[in-house]
Amino acid sequence: MSKTTSISTVYIDPPQFTTNPRKLDIRVDDVALYGARDVRPTKKSKRKPIRLEDVVEDLALIKKFKKLEVEVETKIIEKESEVKKELDMEAYNPIKTDDEDPSHIQSDTIVPTRLIVGFDTEYVTKAPIASNRFKTLSKEEKNALKGSDEFRNEVLSYQYYAILPDYEGKIFKKWSGILYVEPGQRLSRSQFISAVYMRGFEPKRTNEKDYVKIKRLPRSVILVGHFTKVDLPAFSDFKDFKHTLDNVRKSMITVIHDPTFAACPLINGTTNSKKKIYFLLRDTFLLTSSVEQSLASLGKLLKLRKLPVNPDDYKRMDLFLKRDRTSYETYAIRDAEIAAKYALTIYANQGAMGLRRDVPPTLSGMGVGLLLNYWMKKYHNPNEVRNPEMPRLILGQKVLRDTTYVKPSKNNKTGYTRSKKVIVDEDLKHWNTDFTVDCYHGGRNEQYFFGAGDVGHWFDYDLRSAYPTAMSLIPRPNWQSIFEVKDLNYWKTCDPDDLSFFYVDFDFTKKPVRFPVIPIRTQYGLIYPLKGRSCCTAAEIVAARNLGAEITQIRCVKAEADKNDRPFKDFILFCIKNRNQYPKNSLRRLIWKEMTN
Repeated sequence: MSKTTSISTVYIDPPQFTTNPRKLDIRVDDVALYGARDVRPTKKSKRKPIRLEDVVEDLALIKKFKKLEVEVETKIIEKESEVKKELDMEAYNPIKTDDEDPSHIQSDTIVPTRLIVGFDTEYVTKAPIASNRFKTLSKEEKNALKGSDEFRNEVLSYQYYAILPDYEGKIFKKWSGILYVEPGQRLSRSQFISAVYMRGFEPKRTNEKDYVKIKRLPRSVILVGHFTKVDLPAFSDFKDFKHTLDNVRKSMITVIHDPTFAACPLINGTTNSKKKIYFLLRDTFLLTSSVEQSLASLGKLLKLRKLPVNPDDYKRMDLFLKRDRTSYETYAIRDAEIAAKYALTIYANQGAMGLRRDVPPTLSGMGVGLLLNYWMKKYHNPNEVRNPEMPRLILGQKVLRDTTYVKPSKNNKTGYTRSKKVIVDEDLKHWNTDFTVDCYHGGRNEQYFFGAGDVGHWFDYDLRSAYPTAMSLIPRPNWQSIFEVKDLNYWKTCDPDDLSFFYVDFDFTKKPVRFPVIPIRTQYGLIYPLKGRSCCTAAEIVAARNLGAEITQIRCVKAEADKNDRPFKDFILFCIKNRNQYPKNSLRRLIWKEMTN
C-alpha cells in the first residue's frame, strides 16, 4: 500500500475525539459504487437493479423501509383506482410515473442515489506583502510570488459531514471527519472525497451508537458549503476546475453537471483509481432567505447552534488549534454539519413537494419547479392526471423536432444524427418578447436626497406579499392573439391588469406631482422624472393617467387574455396554505415563503 507522506488526518466521532493523527487513508480498492442508472435499469439493459439489501446490511433498517414502501404503493393503487372510476373511460391509461415524482415509488427507488457532503476549511490569512516591495519586482517575479506559499493563505484543515439520505430525506447513515495538512500543503478534490468515502466504509467503532454498515455508496455527490468561493480555492487543483464553475450572485456552484468539474477520480494510494464519482456543487448561501443568510442563522433554524469563537482566535486559528484542539475540532466540524443538514432539509422538501429529489441551485429555482409541477397536476385538472403539456400552453411554448450530430467514438466509428425535441416560444410571443421585456422595470425603490440623513426615526414601508399578489392578478394570455393597437387613445381606457405594453411620451409638468410614476432607464439605474419617454406597462399608464399626466401613445402591443382564468392565483394560494401549516420562524415556513416570493 502506498501512502502520502505530507498529509495527515484525524477522524471525529462526536462527542469523543480521536486525538492521534493518522496518515490519510485513501485506499479505495474496497469502495463499491453504484449509480442512478443501476437503480432503475432500462428495458434494453441486462443489468439487475440495485436493491436496498445491496446497499446496507442492517436488517432492521431494511425491514423498516420495506414496510414504508408497501404502505406507499398501496396508497398509489387506491389513488389510481379512484381516478379510473372518476374518468369512466373505456380505454383508460394508468397514471404514468417517472423519477421526478417521488409520490409514485417503485420497488427500487427506495435506494438512496445521492450522497450529501457538507464541507468547510479553516485557514490562516497571510500578512499582506508590502506594496513598496511588490512594486520593485519584475513581472516574472510577481507571477512567481503569486503562486508561492508566501502569497497564499495557509490551510489548516478540511472538515466534512456526510449524509446518505433516502428519498424522503431520512438518514440511512451519517459520518464526519477532519483532514489536517502540513504547513504549505493542500488537498485535491480527489484526495478529499476519497478520504470521505473510505471513512464511510470503515467498520464500527466502540463509541458509535447509530452505526450502519454500507456495502455500496452512490457515485453522485452533492458537495455543499456556505459561501463556497471562500473555501474552494483551498483545493490544490482549484486552478484546473475554476473555469467550469458558475458564478451565481457572487457564489460558486455548478448549475448543471459540467463534465470537466463533475467527474472526479478516487485516489488509490498516490495514483488515480478507475473509480469515479460525480460532483454537483451547491451553496447554502443561495438557498436562504435574503435576510437570514449567515451560517449562524441557518444553524438557528436547524436548532443546531453555530459554536462561538473568541474574536482573536478567528484571526489566528492555528494558535487556537495548538491551544485547544478539541474545541477547534468541535467548532470546525459544526460548520460542515450545518451546511449538510440544511441541504438535507431542502432535499427532503423537494421530495415532499413532488419534485425531483435533489438540491436545486437556488430557492427561486425550486419555486419555478414547484409551479410547473402544480400546473402539470392541478391546474384545470380535477383528477390530477399528470399533463406535461399544460405549462407550455400557459407559457406560450411549443415543441419542435430537430436533429443533432453525434461525433464518432470508440463504440461508433462513424458519426450519426439523432433526433431531439426542442422547446421554443410561439412565433407571436417570440417576435414581441424584446419590447415587452423593456417595459418591465421591477419594484420601485428610490432615494429622495443625497448625503447622510438626519438623526431620528426612519420608516421603510413595505407591502406584504407584494410580488405574489401582483403575480396572482396576471390573466392567462391568448398567445395566438398578440397585435399592435392602432387606436392612439387606447391609453385612456386600458385597465391595469391588461396585458398591454406601451411606448409613450409623458408629461407631469402641467399638473405637478410629488412622485411621478413612469420610470426611465439610465446608466445609473431607474429614475422617475416629470417628463420624458418610456417603455412601460398598462399598470403604470393607469397610475399616471389618474395623476393627470399628459400622455402621447407612440406604440402599443397587446395580448388578449381571459381575465376569468389567472394561472398564478391558485398556485400562490396553494403556497400560502402550505406555508401556514408550519410555525412562525420555522425552516419549512421560511422555505415556502421564499419560494412564493
